[in-house]
Amino acid sequence: MIRTSLLLVAIFLICYELLIRSTNVWWTIGQNQWQANIIRANNFIFSDHQYDNVMVGSSVAVKLSSKISKDSLPDNFYNLSFDGLSALDGLLILEKLSSSPKQVFIETNILMRREDKIFQSALFSPVMFSLKRFFESFRESHQPVEVLARITTPRKSHPDSLAFEPLKELVRDEAVYRSMLKIKIDKSTIPMPEGEVADQMGRLKKLVTQLQARGVQVVFFEVPVDPAACGLAAQVQLRQAVKKVFKPLGCKFISVPDCNGYITSDGTHLDRVSAYKFLNYFRHELEKVSSGRSVISQL
Repeated sequence: MIRTSLLLVAIFLICYELLIRSTNVWWTIGQNQWQANIIRANNFIFSDHQYDNVMVGSSVAVKLSSKISKDSLPDNFYNLSFDGLSALDGLLILEKLSSSPKQVFIETNILMRREDKIFQSALFSPVMFSLKRFFESFRESHQPVEVLARITTPRKSHPDSLAFEPLKELVRDEAVYRSMLKIKIDKSTIPMPEGEVADQMGRLKKLVTQLQARGVQVVFFEVPVDPAACGLAAQVQLRQAVKKVFKPLGCKFISVPDCNGYITSDGTHLDRVSAYKFLNYFRHELEKVSSGRSVISQL
């Protein structure tokens, strides 16, 4: 009886694995933030594709590709940013994979957040890492419940379809917006302890120098936020710290543009119209960085 049950399980796994490998399962996005982050990381970790451009950051950077058509992004680009986490998590993934893209773009908006050790452990657990490498059906994006739950309501924000969707101005809850903006302003009005900033810059420097040793060009950038929060003490302090530590290392910088004219849903995250606007600016400045013509150094 046990032998028969094991045989049936093995047959099911093999059939499901073959089904997954023969189907482009693009519609899975995760049932929660944690699973969505795992899926985004796994799609990069287990991809056979070598990306020339990789972005790392927080939810601020996630929004730059989650609602944007592919043609608005740099060529051969992967956004290895995560909701609720920071650039350190993406950089640690690159470190563990010894990945060497041509350029790595580091979002600095939420740079003081530490790496999530539980998240890193979940990605690189020895047993599950090996299973996921060889069997796609073990990856979170291909779990039967996730696949079946999403198949009847295909993801409207799939990058291939977004180019055909009209841009619309943000319709936001003004009460929530004002509340979140106040929290952001209150947290950023006072400078951060210098020791904490120096400690975080040290962690980041170690990861950046490892990338540079593999021939990777590192580019720092900042996404505009609500104009009322753009020039507050903590953000200015962080900009100056990043420039002080990483300019001597030969890193490039794309500074934050004038925040006026950008719209956010909560004081921090750009709406879709503003995300397109920023990416136009980003690509224009990236051309300058790549050609060596000029680099805006306000960051």
